[in-house]
Amino acid sequence: MCVGLSLRARNALLRRYERKLERRSKGIAVFLLLLIQQLDELLQTNKNFQLGVWTRGALKKAAFAVDETHSLEEMQQQFLFAAKNQISLWGPHGEINDYSAREWAGVVGDYYSGRWTLYFEMLFDALMKNQTLVHEDYHAKAVEYGLQWDSKQDLYKVSHFSPIKTIEKQYHDIFENSMKRFEIEENATIKATAYHLSKSHDPEMLAAICAADLECMAFNTKGELFREISSVIPESGVNVYLRK
Repeated sequence: MCVGLSLRARNALLRRYERKLERRSKGIAVFLLLLIQQLDELLQTNKNFQLGVWTRGALKKAAFAVDETHSLEEMQQQFLFAAKNQISLWGPHGEINDYSAREWAGVVGDYYSGRWTLYFEMLFDALMKNQTLVHEDYHAKAVEYGLQWDSKQDLYKVSHFSPIKTIEKQYHDIFENSMKRFEIEENATIKATAYHLSKSHDPEMLAAICAADLECMAFNTKGELFREISSVIPESGVNVYLRK
């Protein structure tokens, strides 16, 4: 009976741990997808980093390929597919996938965001089934997704304007809102072992990282992130930020 109870208790704890890990992982995944969209918005302020310029250039070149057997519409479809395929799969089966990758508005916020979403969906589905995500399965789905994206006739917008307001909004959305979740204690740190050491010592950057992780309860200006707050101890020149 005791063995049975202990097994049930262990299984219950494992389920709680798995649910907690799943929530934590999904929180980090949501934050990553947010950063991808934020990058796309920033790139949309400069036409030198936009997919729309590339696609429209492809349509212009298609006009020179028109002849008696190939209409303008047919050539535009082929040229647009080739232009998008070159910066994504580079081949009908992803033979040199990402060889000519571009960090352009439209590519980042549409293609890469969609591919990361696909990855997270397959990853969490595998975890729910207590399985390991098979890389070959994901690659096959990613190639299928890439070909669908290449085949779309979307041109994507072209724009060019000052990035100042975009940067200000993103700074508020990510860093200022993250900092509001913590309270500072100056010249102090946590008496515990850090679970992660960041290369960044910037409080706003660390706040964004810690806020995205549901298990992160505190961080200090040495770049240390903590899951537990056993006690706060004095340390000159160091500030600690505690989750409210």
